Formats: sequence, structure tokens, C-alpha cells
Amino acid sequence: TIVDDHMVFIATENRFSTIFYKLLRFLYYKRFRDVFDKWIAVSDETKDFMLKKFSSELGDKISVIPLGVDIIQFRFREELRDEFREELNISSKTKLILYTGKRDLFKNPFILVKILRKLILSNLDYKVLMVGENVNSYDDRITRYLERYPALKTRVHLLGPVMNSSLPKVYSSADVAIWPNGSSMSMLEAMACCCPVIASDI
Repeated sequence: TIVDDHMVFIATENRFSTIFYKLLRFLYYKRFRDVFDKWIAVSDETKDFMLKKFSSELGDKISVIPLGVDIIQFRFREELRDEFREELNISSKTKLILYTGKRDLFKNPFILVKILRKLILSNLDYKVLMVGENVNSYDDRITRYLERYPALKTRVHLLGPVMNSSLPKVYSSADVAIWPNGSSMSMLEAMACCCPVIASDI
């Protein structure tokens, strides 16, 4: 039996997660530690997280296997770029800034709309596309900002989650992808589609 973990420290910096992992360790770890033959961590940081949150005894049982991307599926395709931009009515000359993932206070993609305003004030042709779940009505914050600056309304596209099979055309359509806070598997997918990535230093 194999168990894997994708978690890192920064994603658990809240009271709920602290309580959750204490309960998990107390109620389940001792019961199942001898049942699992191998523990898989997706990064060295995740391995450190598992050792701290569960037990230092796991050292020899944990193997690090980094996440990967299917480069057959995730690759740049000009026809997908043109197709998706046409769906969103985005000119081929417009520079498109992309964010994918949950829209919430922790990820804070709202900052991209503020950046967009500065670009527009400099007479640069940019748009922002956000694809993912709107958590706890986070989009209300963006909508209120767009009400204050109506010129931005046609330049911000807020989409819900899309099928994994549709992501290559999303990445292919963008000129740059930005993640303001936290790492994401999406970064690897974007780079596989030849989309430059800007991410926070965490």
C-alpha cells in the first residue's frame, strides 16, 4: 500500500489545518503507519512536512517523486491559441495575462487587475484572464474594482473551472501566466505550453 502527499507548510498556515493534522496524527497515523509500505512526497519540502506532521520515524519509508506534466497533451498549438482567443473576442495583437487556480484571499489574483490598470494607463494593450473556482465570492472584490474603473470591464475575463483537456488551449492563448502567491502545478503546465511564467518567491 502506498500513500502520497502534496502538502507544503505555507498551505497549512491556519488554525483549521493545525487542528486537522493533530487529529490525523493522533487518530490515524499510529493505526496505519505499519500498513503503508511506502510514502511518496512530491518534493523535498513535502517530505520535510510529512516528517514534521506525522513522525520522524518515516524517514526511510518516504521517497521523493516530483510531479510531472504530460508533454504530449500540454504543448503550444497556434490553432488552439487562435481558437480560444476568438471565443473570448481577444485580438491577436492584445497581450494576455493568465492566472489559473482558485480565486481566493490566499492566492490573491486580484492584484493582476490592479497591474492591468497601470498597463492601460500607459496605453498598453493588455487583458487579464482568470480561470478557476471563485471561492467564497472572491470575485465580488474584483467586480467592485471594475465598477470603479469601467474601462477595465471589457479587459478582464473571469471563467470558472475548465476540463483538464481544455487547459492546453488556455495556456496557448496567453502571453504570460502569473501566480501572485504560492506555487502551483499549473506553472509546469503553462511552461510546457511555452507560456512564460511569473511566480512569487516562496
